[in-house]
Amino acid sequence: MRVLLLCLLHVTGLFAQDRSWEQLQHLCETYARQRTMAFQTRLKMYTAQQPVKVLDELQAVCRVNGRRFYAQIGPVEIVKNSHCQLTIDHDEKIMVVAPADTAAQQGDMTTTLMDMGKLLQDMKEWGVKARQVLRGNDTWLELTGLPDPAMQQCNIQYDPQTFLIKRVWMKAMDETVNAEEAVIVDIAYSDYRLSTPEATWFNEGRFVRMNGKQAVLQPSWQQYTLINQL
Repeated sequence: MRVLLLCLLHVTGLFAQDRSWEQLQHLCETYARQRTMAFQTRLKMYTAQQPVKVLDELQAVCRVNGRRFYAQIGPVEIVKNSHCQLTIDHDEKIMVVAPADTAAQQGDMTTTLMDMGKLLQDMKEWGVKARQVLRGNDTWLELTGLPDPAMQQCNIQYDPQTFLIKRVWMKAMDETVNAEEAVIVDIAYSDYRLSTPEATWFNEGRFVRMNGKQAVLQPSWQQYTLINQL
């Protein structure tokens, strides 16, 4: 379930009809034209029957610039650039250096993550339904009939002026908890930054020193175990 949740931090496109379809189109266009984007998220998962029973909770920072990517998800950091992909697990004190994507996989990451055209078409063919709802001053898109039978509902709150997502609320069946019990996944997005990225965002140098395919831990990280997969 955790892997699913982390992937969902990047999912922003779904199909709708009429006014909802237009709003989703605007959402997709907003993310598609942003080559650089940074934001923070706060994720909470709890049972539908017992909202006070928190099953999982974490914070994340995500930064994207073309094929470069950085994320800090709970105790894990991921740095991806043209040289390598570095994964740091601060709980286990392990760093893994792996190759950057192969040529066949090196599509622009902004396009890979944000181009929702095919996904929208797939959702249309699958018959996903959506409606736009106003709750006080908040604008939501409520989606049902999703192709994954475990996903019962997905609601997206967004800013109707900027078309940036503010919150994603999902109701799903989680086999790790109880096959008969639904869980709620609530992800809040904040602190968007769409300006030029900082030089340190995608630099693996603060963790390891690279020389070709050789990698050496920087002095401040000597207590970590380095696994070189280059």
